[in-house]
Amino acid sequence: SLKDFQQMILTTTELANVDAVQQFPSYFNYGIAFSYRINDRNSAGIAFTHYTTGGRNTVSDYSGKYFLNMALQGNKFGAHYTYELEKIYQFRPYFRFEAGVILSSFFVTESLEVYPDFKSEDSYDFNSFSFVAEPAFGIEYPVYKSLSLDLSAGYEVNLESEIKRVNSADQVLKNQKGESIMLNWSGLRLNLGVAYSF
Repeated sequence: SLKDFQQMILTTTELANVDAVQQFPSYFNYGIAFSYRINDRNSAGIAFTHYTTGGRNTVSDYSGKYFLNMALQGNKFGAHYTYELEKIYQFRPYFRFEAGVILSSFFVTESLEVYPDFKSEDSYDFNSFSFVAEPAFGIEYPVYKSLSLDLSAGYEVNLESEIKRVNSADQVLKNQKGESIMLNWSGLRLNLGVAYSF
């Protein structure tokens, strides 16, 4: 509902011709995982993933400029279990299930500048906590000694969570109807990585 929140701000602003130039697009995520091999088929471990996206409303002309930046970041801490299937030539297919939590930070900065000598800027920090689960199917392919390429696809399910003001948990981000703006990172995950065994 952050996208709806951005549109609500866009339609209620008193400035003319403000455009949403960025609307929380899909973006690259980065992560690292450690696994312990229990036996030939089973392994378990822990993982960390960093997410980032954002929205921006802006307008500028000869008289000044205005922008509203909404930067969203998430850090996922999870545990995973992997079951390896029979090899197909050198390919090692597997099923993986990961579950954990996401700690999210939402930074809002609003700035208005009227040339030549007026400028006003406000910023607000929010955070959010939610649970997450992701089933995935992948393939690992050895490329050199203990080094392998890892390709997987999964779907991450994120329980919706409220967005609360930092240091003021009773202040929750809401829309015009008084409804809480909910954060949800759910979506398709396509992963490409490098695995090293030792």
